[in-house]
Amino acid sequence: MIKHHIKLFFRTLKTNGTSSCINIFGLSLGLATVVLIAFWTKFEFNMNAFDERDSAQHVQIFLNRLTATGIETVDRTPGPLTRAMADEFPEVAYGVPVVAPRFFYFGVLTNGRNSVKARSHFVGEGFFNIFGCDFLRGSKVSALNDKNAIAISKQMAITLYGTLDVVGKTVEFKNEYFDGTYTISGVFEIPNNSSSDYDIIFSYERFLMGRPNLLKWNNGGIQAHMVLHEGTDLAAFNSKIKDYLATKIEGSEATLFAQKYAENYLYGTYENGVPTGGKITCVKLFAMIAAFIMLIACINFVNLSTARASKRLKEIGIKKVVGANRRTLIAQYLGESILMAFFALFIALGIVLAIHPFFEGIIGEQLPFELGSKEIIFLVSCSIFTGLLAGSYPAIYLSGFKAIDVLKSKLSSNLGEFWVRKGLVVFQFVVSIVMICAVLVIYKQVQFMQTKDLGYDKENILSFPMEGELAKDSDAFLSELKKIPGVSAASHMWGEIPGNTSRASGFQWKGQILEEQKISFNYIEGGYDMVSLLGVKIHSGRVFSKSHPTDGEAIIFNETAIKTMNIEGNPIGQTVNFKGRRKIIGVVKDFNVDALSEKIRPLFFILSKGNNFIVKLTPGLEKGSLAKIGDLYRTFNENYPLDFSFLEDRYQALYASERRVGALSKYFTALAIAISCMGVFGLAAFMAERRKKEIGIRKVLGQSVGQVTLMLSSEFAKLVFISILIALPVAYVLTSSWLSGFAYRISLHMGYFVGAGLIGFSLAMFTVGSQTIAAAHKNPIEGLKEE
Repeated sequence: MIKHHIKLFFRTLKTNGTSSCINIFGLSLGLATVVLIAFWTKFEFNMNAFDERDSAQHVQIFLNRLTATGIETVDRTPGPLTRAMADEFPEVAYGVPVVAPRFFYFGVLTNGRNSVKARSHFVGEGFFNIFGCDFLRGSKVSALNDKNAIAISKQMAITLYGTLDVVGKTVEFKNEYFDGTYTISGVFEIPNNSSSDYDIIFSYERFLMGRPNLLKWNNGGIQAHMVLHEGTDLAAFNSKIKDYLATKIEGSEATLFAQKYAENYLYGTYENGVPTGGKITCVKLFAMIAAFIMLIACINFVNLSTARASKRLKEIGIKKVVGANRRTLIAQYLGESILMAFFALFIALGIVLAIHPFFEGIIGEQLPFELGSKEIIFLVSCSIFTGLLAGSYPAIYLSGFKAIDVLKSKLSSNLGEFWVRKGLVVFQFVVSIVMICAVLVIYKQVQFMQTKDLGYDKENILSFPMEGELAKDSDAFLSELKKIPGVSAASHMWGEIPGNTSRASGFQWKGQILEEQKISFNYIEGGYDMVSLLGVKIHSGRVFSKSHPTDGEAIIFNETAIKTMNIEGNPIGQTVNFKGRRKIIGVVKDFNVDALSEKIRPLFFILSKGNNFIVKLTPGLEKGSLAKIGDLYRTFNENYPLDFSFLEDRYQALYASERRVGALSKYFTALAIAISCMGVFGLAAFMAERRKKEIGIRKVLGQSVGQVTLMLSSEFAKLVFISILIALPVAYVLTSSWLSGFAYRISLHMGYFVGAGLIGFSLAMFTVGSQTIAAAHKNPIEGLKEE
């Protein structure tokens, strides 16, 4: 019997070639999408979920502080916090202080022959019990027992020595705080599922030798990682530690909470001190899109299978006459559907393997594609589920015919089946048109973010660290730098923009009220020329100038700061207290130093020695200027490689996630449209074939090709038009919700939605038209012949 069913299945595939190909290829595209998104989702959920001894009990402590603009959540806590909590809370098994890689702890690692810029990671005892870090050489147990020992990455070992056998060798590390000679005690490799990226691991004890001031409660910058005892109630623990800082820092209003470390990667966005989302939003979005694409493919299967039911009516009638019951027929047709899903799965796996590198390029990550037992079970289950989902309705529908009606050809059109098929077509195009709208809006928002006037000049400005010998003699280097042809301006500043400015509070000024003491300011400190070099526009007053000897105690605010501070009258000439008494000499117009998802914050400029040089290049002379800057840099800083970056590149990097969403949305939308149009193509072909006698009669009676084409296309045109009416309000709600996450965004107007509707309508009509025109051009004699 099974052999008979399989033979019949292949015969059906051959007989219904067009619809079978559409079904299999449509299911293949849907399954390929599901497989890719499933593997990506698994990868994202496994990020930072290590298999180390205590990883399951690993939490990280976050700090909430109240500012004038709301609650700000940070992962930087006071230096003594980790060990104090481990001592005072019985729920904590032990704490691990960690100083994650930060630009001012970067340095140069040299072995006398090669010099490489390296990112430093300072870790406390117990780090290797909770973080995944595989040692290729040496022992993770004893690697950092000596304060003068370091572990280096596999890539760093290859770069410096060309081999991994480097344990016991000495290297020199050059950095403002951690200059010295160190012994290599191990070579590590960061696992693929780690979101961290670093080149060297130092002990936390070595960090405290260089920065002992961070042992004070009023200094921060340390990540506090805790391992809780098994069975600890996290909610109860959070309630207990919430106000802990107030017992250590007098008057502190900051609060603490713990979050599972494995959740930080996906749930890294906070509102009012509570995790509200993050990358999980993107994961859920594309998981939902994959489900909809798979559903569209299944709809094609249902529509084409029910539409072609008449081809199998005699088979059904004969089987019922010879004793087949409905359950047997349902099992047969479901089996055929599942078998077709497995055919589609093999094609889908081929598609996945072909586009896997391309997909990695879009998501910007290396995505492992390994077929273990769990993955095979998932794929088999997915195929069976797809087969059942796609085949259930056709199986029930086909098996429900009465044998006597089938054999006497007394079957009439089923109104329910007619409306189900129309409803499914409408659903397909609703999803497709919503996705077209989303792609248009995402594209315009990303374009807006990339081209918006930020209030400062980010073009042709580069920065590089003030390190090594340059930190000792920056003025001489800066003087020579300004003489290079093509360098229109040069200065220095602390930190980088966008997105890496300092933060401060505790200002005092005349007329200040209690609530205004909590205002948190971004600030940029650097040289005299930094404001004009960045092209920030002056609202009133002036910029820093060497002709004013007292500008070392001066301050320049942005417009938002002045408004937030509620300073009465003309602010120029008034004074504020911040690290001493400072005179306001200027107010600059607001400009965006953060991503456009953030509102402009209160900000000020002050003079100080920076840790980065910033250079403005003359357009058209960049290549020659960069070469001369490199030569000058090597003259002053022989052992340090020049590591520069452009402001424009850093700004574009802020929106990598949005561009990724846009790219994936574009390709998934194309898939949804392609699958929907394939289904309509198959239905149009079937409808044209079923109505060939009617078409022949109409042509004999004088109707033109255009009239026949219009008649055949009108039914589909109505369905697509209904789809547009349903899709546009849904698209408006969804795109409005997405745009609400940006402080600065495009305005939604009808053009996006009308355009999406026209694109969807045009594609559908082009697909249908290709079939209806072909049918209308056929010789009417062929349609009038008796079958």
